Amino acid sequence: MRHSVIRIAALATAITVMAALPATAGAATTGGGQFGAATLTISVGQATLSQKVVVDVPVTATCTLNPGTPPEFPQYGTAIQVDIVQAVGKSSTAGVAYATGFACDGSPHTVVLQVLASPTSGGLHFKKGQAAMLATASATGFDVNFMYGTDSASTGWLPISIK
Repeated sequence: MRHSVIRIAALATAITVMAALPATAGAATTGGGQFGAATLTISVGQATLSQKVVVDVPVTATCTLNPGTPPEFPQYGTAIQVDIVQAVGKSSTAGVAYATGFACDGSPHTVVLQVLASPTSGGLHFKKGQAAMLATASATGFDVNFMYGTDSASTGWLPISIK
């Protein structure tokens, strides 16, 4: 019980500190080169509470093949994932949503992910207010040397305000 209280206090402190930072939820981040087949960018829009229990998050991802990459990359697909953690009273709630199948064609692709609080959150739901969010885009397949790998981009943990 004591460890849970300490974890919750640490989470609440982290969210409070992040809330004091400038709003960067719209900032795009670029990744790629980890594997080298593609360059990805990801950005997120305003998170909105929907139906009193779901957080809708518009996410835009772009995947551009690097020179020399086979046009069929990513053979094993692309994915976007959003994680949200929020302090709720003296506890916290968290949820994850993902989508697959955006094209690696150099064009921006926007999806609205619906993040539902995890059943392991003890029945707690998201609410309007401050939270922390992480968004990631990835592409997985084989490069020209038939090496298997994944390229990705991430926003890192961002302070957000759920409207």
